[in-house]
Amino acid sequence: MQETIVVNVAGISPFFSQFIILGPKTRSVLKKVLGIEPRPGEIQEARVIDPRTKKEVDTVKVIFLRKGTFDAISDMAILLGTGGYVIPHLVEIALVKGGARIAAPYEIVKYQYLNGLFDLLMAHGFFDMLNAKTEKGISIAKKRFQGELSRRFLDLITSIREISHEINGLDENKRNKLISKLKGLLGRIRFLHSQGVRGMVYIKGLEVAIVGRPNVGKSTLFNRLVGKERSIVTHIPGTTRDVISEVVELEGVALRFYDTAGFRETEEYVEKIGVERAKEMLNLSHFVLFVMDASEGLTEDDKKLWKLLKGERIVVFNKIDEAGAIESFDKLEDIDRYQKVYVSGKTGEGFLDLINAIKNEIRKYFHITEDLALTKREGEGLRYVLTTIEDVIEKLSEKGNEIACKAKLENAANLLEDIMGINWRTESKFKNALKDVLPE
Repeated sequence: MQETIVVNVAGISPFFSQFIILGPKTRSVLKKVLGIEPRPGEIQEARVIDPRTKKEVDTVKVIFLRKGTFDAISDMAILLGTGGYVIPHLVEIALVKGGARIAAPYEIVKYQYLNGLFDLLMAHGFFDMLNAKTEKGISIAKKRFQGELSRRFLDLITSIREISHEINGLDENKRNKLISKLKGLLGRIRFLHSQGVRGMVYIKGLEVAIVGRPNVGKSTLFNRLVGKERSIVTHIPGTTRDVISEVVELEGVALRFYDTAGFRETEEYVEKIGVERAKEMLNLSHFVLFVMDASEGLTEDDKKLWKLLKGERIVVFNKIDEAGAIESFDKLEDIDRYQKVYVSGKTGEGFLDLINAIKNEIRKYFHITEDLALTKREGEGLRYVLTTIEDVIEKLSEKGNEIACKAKLENAANLLEDIMGINWRTESKFKNALKDVLPE
């Protein structure tokens, strides 16, 4: 990468400004804008001069680092100056006139990837650290950024290629040994896949929709769960017109609860939109809290909504302080498959039971604990490698398939390298692999 970029890493701060200049023209930019001869590794004080107007813009402290110093991938400099909005903006303009290009903060990571310091797994880990919603999530993302997942991938690549190289002139004994090695490799990949998919939940959290027909007490429960009055609570059915959300940490996981509009047939335009958005949340949620009114018993709207639900759920019987015909709910198909709790949103009775039920749902994602995380892209790649190795085991059991098996294993190793982005580094590959975390 030949261009030189400048990044305002402090943003708009009233106390100070901080710029990073990175690229082969860093020394030239400093000479033009600061009028000094940069001395590598030394903190120097200098005046920022607009190259066009020759006017002083700011006084800064600067340290210049040559490529290779402290693992610097290119010549770079760090500038500390006055805070605020106007002065840092003028400094930025001066640096651009001196030959640098304004870049977004994430471009430093892109620059490091393109120059071989990071792979794509580590780069994603950097943004995961910024986006993680809990301390546990940050810890997992940090290990990813530091290369733990990358080492696992490289170990798998090495193992796959070693086995591939052994597929030559096989007698029955060698064939059985290779099949045994491949089965061991399958176990490692399955474990990595299982733990990685669960680990990403620590970083991104779980989505939990609170659903039910109108006026069953969804908003009251939502307010109790998030610990503040976020939803309006009235006795008028259909008060909640849109989806309201709030994040709560439980068991080290960020849970985003959604208070949804009550499900019912309606012609009222705004309420109808709210109902449609509530239906969307059913598909997006990891599990739902299905709330029913214990004081009224089972209704036709309850039955219709129950049939819409496809995934995991906790059945919440609300208003037990006014309970009437609870036994009527037994008519719902397969209701005994799910956790059931009895609460009063008004008095708080049974609320601890609800929290424990939610914890039980969370634990389904973490029955084995390891600090790993996989993105959807990486998880799908590992599943493909799993299928490939299973196919190789089947084909290797018969003679005459050795060449095809070697080719399949090589393709699997190449796929893992492609997921890491370590052979052919391009900007488009970087953006595609990190599109779920890069700013728009």
